[in-house]
Amino acid sequence: MGGDNLASLHQWKNYEQLLAGYDIYVYKRPSFDAGALAAHPRVRLCEAPMLDISATYIRECLRTGKSVRYLVPDAVWEYLESGTLYRGQG
Repeated sequence: MGGDNLASLHQWKNYEQLLAGYDIYVYKRPSFDAGALAAHPRVRLCEAPMLDISATYIRECLRTGKSVRYLVPDAVWEYLESGTLYRGQG
């Protein structure tokens, strides 16, 4: 998940069960503080290049007809191109 989501994870229903049963891999986001849960033993902060690209941005690109070809893995791009997911939604 993105670091911005980790900061609000404590607001999710049953978030304690997630942390008790699973490791949570977190991609740091530019200009976001991951919050207090970043120190939790089940939280794994991933070291990766910092890109300011979010799922919201990708959905918006699809809605407006812009290519996401180089923003997602090839398999995801192929799946998105084969259908109408996120297109035509206001």
